[in-house]
Amino acid sequence: MVLFLFSLMVVLQVLDGWTTAQVLRYGGAEDNPLLETLFKDFGVNATLLVVKGAVMVGLGYLTFHDHIFDKEWTMMVILDVFYAGIVVQNFRVLKIQKAGG
Repeated sequence: MVLFLFSLMVVLQVLDGWTTAQVLRYGGAEDNPLLETLFKDFGVNATLLVVKGAVMVGLGYLTFHDHIFDKEWTMMVILDVFYAGIVVQNFRVLKIQKAGG
């Protein structure tokens, strides 16, 4: 189960990064002030690559080295649901942007 949840998180991180880049490309704004600052300083693609990579390395370490999710994987489910919500919201914004609204 942990491997499935981690794999889902990888997919969600990729989708979050891609949809965020698309939203910004079509004139949207980043709601996270820290990311907005990093986007201005280092560029959107570089920031997303580093941040998403760091999230996955950190979560991978906790998952496969420290095994913190082996017995109790509720937090991994919560993280997956949280990022799924972000991805859904990004797709909604993209749909509105492409419709001209």
